[in-house]
Parts: sequence; C-alpha cells; structure tokens
Amino acid sequence: MSDDEKTSPDVPEVQNEFEMTGEFPPETPETETIPASLPAEVVDDMLFGEPDFDDGVQDIEDTLPPSHETCVEMADVEAANLQSLLEKLEQIRNDQTALARDFSTKLKYDATKQGQIDKLYQENQAYRDDVIEKFKLRLVLAVIEQMDDADKQITHFTQQEESKKNYAKLLRGFCDVTAGFQDMLLERFDVSAFRCEPGTPFDPKRQRALRTSDTSDASQNKTVAATLRPGYEKNDGKSVTIVRPEMVEVWRYNPALLQE
Repeated sequence: MSDDEKTSPDVPEVQNEFEMTGEFPPETPETETIPASLPAEVVDDMLFGEPDFDDGVQDIEDTLPPSHETCVEMADVEAANLQSLLEKLEQIRNDQTALARDFSTKLKYDATKQGQIDKLYQENQAYRDDVIEKFKLRLVLAVIEQMDDADKQITHFTQQEESKKNYAKLLRGFCDVTAGFQDMLLERFDVSAFRCEPGTPFDPKRQRALRTSDTSDASQNKTVAATLRPGYEKNDGKSVTIVRPEMVEVWRYNPALLQE
C-alpha cells in the first residue's frame, strides 16, 4: 500500500460517490466546543459576530467570586454596621432602664403625695366633725335652758287657781319663752328674726308665700298681706345669710271683684 493510500483512506469512498452522483459531498464543518459557563452574550458573539473580548472578560470577571481583599473590606463594613447596631441597642436598653427608674420614682412620689392628701383630708374632716359636734352641743344646751324656763312656768301656774288673770300671765310666759329663744339665737349664733310690714312688695329672696288672697286694688298686687311666720337671718358683720325665709300671705289682683 502506498503512502497516499495510508494518509487518505476515505478517498475511494469520495470518488465512488462522485462517480455515482457526479457531485462531491458537502464538507462537514468542524464544530467548536463552547464552554457552558460562558454568558449568553459571549456565546452569541462567538457564533454569529465579531467577539468583544474585553466585554467577555469583564462578564467572566463579574461571575467570579470576590477576591480576598474585597471579602476583607466587606467583612469590615459588616462588622462596623453590626457594632453600630449593638451601640444603638445598648442605648435603647439604657433609655428603658432610665425610664423604668423615673417611672418607679414617680410612683413613689405619687404614693407619698396621695398619702399626704389623704392625711389632710382626714384631718380636715375630723376638724369639721368636731366643729359640727360643738355647734350641736351649744344648740342642745340652749334648748335645754329654754326648756328649763318653760318647766318653771308650767310648775308655777300648775299650782295657781284657774282665772283670767293667771291665763294672761301664762300667755305672757309663753311669749317670754319665744323671746328667750330669739335672744339665744342672736347672742350665741348671730341669728335674728325679721318681719316685714303689710303692703311691702313681696321679695322671693327673703320671703315665701304660703297663701294668696284676692284683691280688687291693683296697687296691692304682689304685696305682703300679712306675716304668718317670722324669717331668720344670720349676720356675721361681713354678709347676711337667710336661715329661713319669712312665711307670708300675698295679695293677688283679681279684676273680676270689681264687677261684683
């Protein structure tokens, strides 16, 4: 076998195909192996266009893991961020501690203040109760004295014979009891009785109308016809307080009386 036959083993087949069809078979292009890890843009440039080796290199570098220096820098940044976060958490913890301490102090202060208020209230209430109790005792003693005077009058007139003279004396005795009560109120409590004159305009601040009477005189309308019970007022030199209003009868104008 010649050297040409050794180096070209496929020539007879090509010649035979040419002899049969009159055409040579198409040449089979050599297929280039493309790495699967390359970006799609690089593959397209390699197959269909002019490859841009700079962009391909840059894309490949972008897919590579960061270098040691970059990792160190990123670790330093993360460590700094973590340290800042820890400092903020520590500040929040300190603020919470201070707030809890201030709140506890405020609670203790409020409790102390409330205790002082309660104590003052109790002392004031005790003082008021004491004043009221003393006032009651004074009033009771004054009533007892007037009752003693009334008992003396009753004992005296019980031993007397029934007569118009003794009746008149008994009536004066009852008047003296009433006058004694009024003197007691004025002397011990600064309370005095008052009465208005008939014909005085009715004053709702000092008087109370228990009943009304019709009149044909228009000038008498809403004036006092008579005093039924005296009023009482307290005068301490600074102000006047109505203890009990005067009970009166009031005229009411009735024009129908003119036709009778």
